Amino acid sequence: MVSFSTGLNMAAVRTTGTGLALGKGGSAASRLLNLIQSDVGTALIWDYARTDRRFATPTGGANPAASGDVVGLDMDWSSHGTRTYAQVIAEGGYAGPSAVPGNHATQAIGAAKPKWQAGPKPFLLYDGIDDLTNVPGLVPGASGTIVSAFRATAGIAATQAMIAGGTFSGNKRCRLALTATGLPSFVFNDQIISLPGSSDIRGTDVVMIQTWGNGRRRCYLSTYSDPLVIDEARVANMDGAGSSYKIGSLEGGASDFFSGRIYGTLIRSVETANADIRNIVLPAFRSLYA
Repeated sequence: MVSFSTGLNMAAVRTTGTGLALGKGGSAASRLLNLIQSDVGTALIWDYARTDRRFATPTGGANPAASGDVVGLDMDWSSHGTRTYAQVIAEGGYAGPSAVPGNHATQAIGAAKPKWQAGPKPFLLYDGIDDLTNVPGLVPGASGTIVSAFRATAGIAATQAMIAGGTFSGNKRCRLALTATGLPSFVFNDQIISLPGSSDIRGTDVVMIQTWGNGRRRCYLSTYSDPLVIDEARVANMDGAGSSYKIGSLEGGASDFFSGRIYGTLIRSVETANADIRNIVLPAFRSLYA
């Protein structure tokens, strides 16, 4: 069993067996961790309650200790290679970011680094000008899932992308974003989805989810009374072309910068079933700030 400290964090304390247990929000969060542990090519950018998974530079450096400290490395929490992050910690073998295999989100340019904020619900703050983190080597493919729990700054009249990846100028792209008027915007291939009855959600804590595979794309929004299914469409799958995922900017990382809080981000290389969205992913991400 892997036991974790209390609160929203997922820091491993000890390992005995294979079960999982968490503190606050444990059920959905534990099941989410189980859901992604066997994925290949998955990045789980999560757990801003802990500073020991954030670093000042892509190769390490200081951990953020106070609100306003920059983050140049955000650790991948998924299963890669032979050991997960939790196992590395539990084995006492953690010696910096190179000890953990995976798709870590990085930013080397000082001015473009998001800033860690202590809370009351910890988050990364993006400035809407040039802040972004890049997940090198992880490009949207034929199947996938992207999730963002965020609060966009009210009053910013520009398109804001929380997660984006794929071909910048073509039709092989995915994106979670808000329009210049604060409406949710789901982009997949060359389609931009407008949700029925959607309204300005800037200044509101929101979870947006898009998952695709087998020639279909589905979008969900937590502000709906029942987030399943708010949109489903038959589409051509992506083929892994284009840029890697960007957190906080458009596919190419040169525009549509996000302004506000990102509480948590999930990227999977597989489609996520409706039941898992309803019972695992959405409840776990809501627990980041509920």
